[in-house]
Amino acid sequence: MCENAICVFYPLEVCEKRRHSVAVMLFTARLIRLRWGSLPQFRQKPLQTPQPSRIHMELPLEIDCRTVKSKLDANEDFLFVDCREPDEHATAQIAAAKLIPMSSITERVNELEMHRDKLIVIHCHHGGRSLRVTRWLRDNGFSQAQSMAGGIDLWSQEIDPTVPRY
Repeated sequence: MCENAICVFYPLEVCEKRRHSVAVMLFTARLIRLRWGSLPQFRQKPLQTPQPSRIHMELPLEIDCRTVKSKLDANEDFLFVDCREPDEHATAQIAAAKLIPMSSITERVNELEMHRDKLIVIHCHHGGRSLRVTRWLRDNGFSQAQSMAGGIDLWSQEIDPTVPRY
């Protein structure tokens, strides 16, 4: 079949054997090939494929702690945010993370403004609060925000066992 063809179903016969007030129509599945140029309503512009440089792949909401560790080791330019409360931060912390508690994120969002177009990784205890903060940031234009899956608890299990678990 031609790639410029479409398939339609159409009424094949009108039943004239019986005289009814309503004609009984038999439908069969006959395929009609219509060239795009034959009917004006089917004329369409060819689809244009966007250039690879313009394709924006949306980042997943979460990033695993091993990937975060490799970014830290490679000195990649990103902001690492701890969204736990100060008492939790006093118990256990990742040295590279900046403390901006979830309870004050709306008042302190101006501190993140210079990182609007850069990667921002948010962590909390297990990953629930950081996921909420990530969604809020994305809703407010921070398209590169990601939550560290598993939080500091998984970090202390997989990356740095010296970080206390609580």
